Amino acid sequence: MHVVWRMIRKMNGINSYKEIPVIEEEGEMNVTNKEKTEVLAKTFAKIHSIENLDEKFLKRRQEISKVYKNVHTKKQGVDNIMDEVFNSFELKIAINNSKNTTPGRDMISYSMLKNLPEVAFKAILDLYNHIWSEGILPKDWKSAIVIPIVKPGKDATKANSYRPIALTSTLCKVMEKMIVRRLSYFLEKKEILTSDQSGFRKKRSTMDALILFENDVKKALLMKEYLIAVFFDIEKAYDTLWREGLLIKLNKIGVGGRMYNWILDFLFERTFQVRIGEEMSTSYDILNGTPQGSVISPILFNLMINDIFEKLNPNIGKALYADDGAVWKRGRNLRSIVKGIQEAIHEVERWSVDWGLKFSVAKTQYMIFTKKKKMEQITLKLYDQPLERVSEFKYLGLIFDGKLTWKRHIKKIENKCKGIINCMVAISKYEWGASKRSLLHVYQALIRSSIDYGCTVYGAGSKLEMKKLENIQSKALRICCGAIRSTPLDAIRVEMGEMPLDLRREKMSLMYWVNLQGSERNHHTRTVLKDCWEYKKNGGNSFGWKYEQWVKECDLKDEVICPNIPLHGVSVWNITEPVVEMRLLDAREKEEGYSNSFEISGFMRETFYSFIQIYTDGSKDPVSQKVGIGVYIPRFKSQIILRLSDKLSVYSTELSAIIVGLQWVEQVKPNRVVICSDSSSALKSIMSTRTDREDLLVEIYTLLYRLKAEGIVVYFCWVPAHIGIVGNEKADQLAKEALKKNLVDIKVPLGRSEVKSVINKEIIKLWQQRWENSSTGRWYYNIEKSVRKNEQFYGRHRKEEVMISRLRFGHTGLNSTLAIMGKHENGMCDACDVLETIEHVFFKCNKYHDERNSLFSNIKNKPVSVVDLLGKGLRDNQVYMAVLTFLKCTGLEYRI
Repeated sequence: MHVVWRMIRKMNGINSYKEIPVIEEEGEMNVTNKEKTEVLAKTFAKIHSIENLDEKFLKRRQEISKVYKNVHTKKQGVDNIMDEVFNSFELKIAINNSKNTTPGRDMISYSMLKNLPEVAFKAILDLYNHIWSEGILPKDWKSAIVIPIVKPGKDATKANSYRPIALTSTLCKVMEKMIVRRLSYFLEKKEILTSDQSGFRKKRSTMDALILFENDVKKALLMKEYLIAVFFDIEKAYDTLWREGLLIKLNKIGVGGRMYNWILDFLFERTFQVRIGEEMSTSYDILNGTPQGSVISPILFNLMINDIFEKLNPNIGKALYADDGAVWKRGRNLRSIVKGIQEAIHEVERWSVDWGLKFSVAKTQYMIFTKKKKMEQITLKLYDQPLERVSEFKYLGLIFDGKLTWKRHIKKIENKCKGIINCMVAISKYEWGASKRSLLHVYQALIRSSIDYGCTVYGAGSKLEMKKLENIQSKALRICCGAIRSTPLDAIRVEMGEMPLDLRREKMSLMYWVNLQGSERNHHTRTVLKDCWEYKKNGGNSFGWKYEQWVKECDLKDEVICPNIPLHGVSVWNITEPVVEMRLLDAREKEEGYSNSFEISGFMRETFYSFIQIYTDGSKDPVSQKVGIGVYIPRFKSQIILRLSDKLSVYSTELSAIIVGLQWVEQVKPNRVVICSDSSSALKSIMSTRTDREDLLVEIYTLLYRLKAEGIVVYFCWVPAHIGIVGNEKADQLAKEALKKNLVDIKVPLGRSEVKSVINKEIIKLWQQRWENSSTGRWYYNIEKSVRKNEQFYGRHRKEEVMISRLRFGHTGLNSTLAIMGKHENGMCDACDVLETIEHVFFKCNKYHDERNSLFSNIKNKPVSVVDLLGKGLRDNQVYMAVLTFLKCTGLEYRI
């Protein structure tokens, strides 16, 4: 697979390493790497310079700075709720949730930090807390090594054609992660961030802004109104951010103490050096902006831009994704709309002057959405300069046109996928090509992902436009399995495990609906879910018009979905680190004893001799989808039997059982308890905080916090299931008894993954119905009657896979298929004068009598039909090899 990807990258003109050519700057040729580093460093330094701002902006900065004189002064005392020292649990979470990236100047990598001995881990925690209390970061943490990367399509001989990629200390990034976790909790808890902002926020995406905007455009077009939208572009947004302005805003929202001091020191006295090969430039100061590549920069930028649309009229539509902002207004009176949108531009302009972020007049553009062919000329201005009106605009990756036809966007997808399909053709040769599975991975990663992005929005396009995407899918999947042109697409989809694109769009739309249902009440895109009179209008096929129908099809209307961001009852930095005993699991994986109930009971007595043992378990009936939990406390002979909401996963059920066990502890208040569970996934989630049921995990952490406050010691322990441990067997029995209850005892909201599992099953059902009712691919239907999400068959190499796939499809190079394609006169067998079909050559053709006898002599249970042979028969290796031998001996391998 690695070879395939490398070849595709090269064929697309992407090299893993490209030497930087001679750079020309101001008439001088920079030849050596040292000269290149210097000229690039100077270019990057200019980006952060205040020279980019005109006099009006600088004057306003000075005026505001006079009002807020003390922003550079460190705060005294510890008066902020986020100022507590960092604990080991916070540090473990930050390190374990880090992905390996290139280290900074100190060459300390994340993999090193993940394998630290306890003494080193403690030393690093002490270092972080010392920095936290002093508010002074190590100098090396504020110095970046910059690797220049040429921008796509730019002239590599020009210095301004390069993008700086900053490498900074991973030690600093880990501390940033801990700080961001605290700051994010503070901002979400107090609802400080505007609901318009979807960028760099948990469980938010570009789809929030795109669906909201498209919904208003669609309404305007249906009601024969105008909609004017302005798309703002901030010049070098992150690089020119006014740092003092950011500190003013931190003060305003109540960020003080150690948090303020750390951010203050983090932002200032920063430097960088450009590296090319072994050469380094001299060190340059960064005079403006947030550090490129840092973990905390996105959330700081969100705070800086948070109030950009605050003073706009409520009837102005607006959306933000990081620095990509848009405002719009709809109505029947064009002049009234122009007046309203111009006022909005003036407000945004005043904000930009106050806070030193300048908009690009050249790149800030506007569109008019209307079905009307003629309209009067209008002018919109920014900084007293006219804005350009465009007929289409690429907003957050989707190309919007004035009538919302999506033709240009579909064309963009076609052009992108055409090159990838050509690459797939080049690496899928019959004799030596990539395997079916490898090619399918290429399709999924490069083609399907391009089609998927934004399909919830552009999926409202015409059937003709959507047909173009189906053609792309058809071409790519045919290449994957080597199907010839006449093979029905329905059969190919089933063979490759790829559902029709319209069903995939419905599935992805429902997935987005699930996320929206779990969002906070002030989420701006939730307005799309509110009933309105425009939805009664015929012609609307966008998300807002269709989601109720889709929800009804999947029987999800009454489902309660857990919140996306469940806020802790206690601050995230006050969460007690759970003590989880996993030695029994480790021993089982290493086969080092503890293999029977007697040994495990001895371990439990020795390890937890003074603890009250509480056994928890969950159970689920896969047919009825009923869910139950059992909790058993042997010392008290106490047992709890509860039926939970249907459709919950076993994982959620196990976590719920642990919650009930902890609730019992809170009521009874024993001194020391150990929660025993046979669910390693649940216990590992409690240890790591990684989960898709954050709401249940938050409840566990909150209970542990309260229990610790009362002096109660709680441990967790993994125990193996079904080997005769009395407590565990009893809890399992109680959980199964709960399934027999007629009524649900506790209603637990479904997690996103659980609802998405329901959606997957329902969409597969719809696909199955289509497959059963399809008028094409009936030969293949007799072989594979059921659809599924993965490819049905794969062989040892490309040639075998193509032969077998074509035989299964019933479309080969035999005369019967050639006749269908107009390449043979009558499709008859040259030897027998009957139709030359697959069944004929395998079972009847006189020409292959000896080879046929050999074929069936090598198969124990003789297939009664070609369907048996090419269906489940091929899953038997003996049958598979016998078929290949038959094809080779008859010479049919060159005709199939």
